[in-house]
Formats: sequence, structure tokens, C-alpha cells
Amino acid sequence: MKTYLSFLLILFSAFQIVYSQELDEALKKYLKNDIPIISVEELQANYKDYLILDARAIEEFKVSKLDQSVWVGYENFSAERLKQLSLEKNKKIVVYCSIGVRSEEIARTIKEDFAVETYNLYGGIFLWKNKGFTVVNKENKPTNKVHGYSRKWGSYLIQAEVVYE
Repeated sequence: MKTYLSFLLILFSAFQIVYSQELDEALKKYLKNDIPIISVEELQANYKDYLILDARAIEEFKVSKLDQSVWVGYENFSAERLKQLSLEKNKKIVVYCSIGVRSEEIARTIKEDFAVETYNLYGGIFLWKNKGFTVVNKENKPTNKVHGYSRKWGSYLIQAEVVYE
């Protein structure tokens, strides 16, 4: 039994390493890297210091989100919606999406339009969940569900129940 559990642990660890490398490769391919990034660990450690903005589609946001995050969208992103949040000049902003590609674009716009300290969450909600951090549903209760965005991107979620509706 111990041997079996050890084998499973090694297999799971190897799978996480491969996943991590694949996600890193995808991010190297798609990110422009002109917006500072923040790691999921750093955000978790200093969560209260940031205003967290979700740059995914509303359907994704309704499945799950980072706790206390505010939906700003991507395709229908509006600077007017941000103005309603009355952004504090002293409050740093973190923008996230599934893996960090869409959020980088929104973070760029926020940084240019509002001149506030803005970061892109490296690996997005997928890496957040894969590292074992909590996400909440629309009732603000912890959930294991995360919207996969697409079958391709959804394959990067290994610590969540992936949904597409």
C-alpha cells in the first residue's frame, strides 16, 4: 500500500511539473510582458493590499472567481465601469483571467488610462486553483468548479472540476 501511494505521489508530481512547463510555454508564446506580473503565491500572501479585477467573460465569472474580485470583462471591457469603482490611487490592482493573456491586455489599458500600479496575475485563475488556493462561486461559497474557457486552455486545470457552461 505504501509503495502504491508513493507511486501515485511521484506520478502526480511529475504531472504537475509537465503541466507547469506547458503553461509556461503557452505564456511565453502569448504574453507581451509589458505589464508587471504577480505570482499567485505573492498575491495570496498580500491579498488585502490589492483590488482584484476579473477580465473573463461573465459566464466564466459566474462559475467561480477569486474571493472579493470585481468583474470588469474582456470583450465588453469599459473604462466607465472602472470609474464607477472609484479607484484608489494608493491601492494596487491585479487583473486576472484564465491563464493571464486577456488580463494582460486589460491591465495595460488600466495602467495607461488610470495611471495606477497594475499587475497581471501570472497563470491566472487556473494556476491559482492548481496551487490549491480557494475560489468562490456566485454565492461567495468555496467551489472546486472553474470555467475552462476552451478545451485547449481547460487542459491546464488539474486541481479543479472543469466546466464549459
